[in-house]
Amino acid sequence: MAMFYLVRHGDTGVSNMISGRMSGVHLTQAGREQAQHLADRFSDIPADALYSSPLERALETAHAIATVLDLPVRIAGEITEIDYGDWTGKSFDDLSPDPRWQFFNSFRSAAQIPHGENMIQVQSRFLGWMEQVRRDDAQKRIVVVSHQDPIRAVVTYYAGLHVDMFYRFDISHASVTVIEIENSKPRVLTLNNVRSLPR
Repeated sequence: MAMFYLVRHGDTGVSNMISGRMSGVHLTQAGREQAQHLADRFSDIPADALYSSPLERALETAHAIATVLDLPVRIAGEITEIDYGDWTGKSFDDLSPDPRWQFFNSFRSAAQIPHGENMIQVQSRFLGWMEQVRRDDAQKRIVVVSHQDPIRAVVTYYAGLHVDMFYRFDISHASVTVIEIENSKPRVLTLNNVRSLPR
């Protein structure tokens, strides 16, 4: 049995623009407080491994959790933010008239970001990584610090939803979504949890 605790990083204060994989996007003071609260919530979880996206906001969140779990932070590129390509750094106001942006927000499975990824590609790389981790040792509790859209892509798969149904649920800052996989049978135990965690 493998238990994946999918954590979205804390607040960055970025709004009305796509930060994507931009460097230099850090947690705000509120985000750091959220990360510390996350760490407290994990204090009684017997986690075996802690992985993080390579982006600063995820790493800062992961390092807060690591101090409580007494685990090293392992960086995994497969769980990083979606590659927003040419849209990185652009405001939503600038993008809203673009028909490609409108299509992307309705049909993410088919829409290809200019010089970036689509949601199927994000889902594929994240799921492939999870399956590899699960095969390496199926008796683990694994904490994974990632981003909203990649977590949504994973949840839609394990919940048996089409990836275009991502908009039917939210993944808040500093939330935890828990997926259990036993004998190749997945269960979504919690979604967008901001309180107590299942063990």
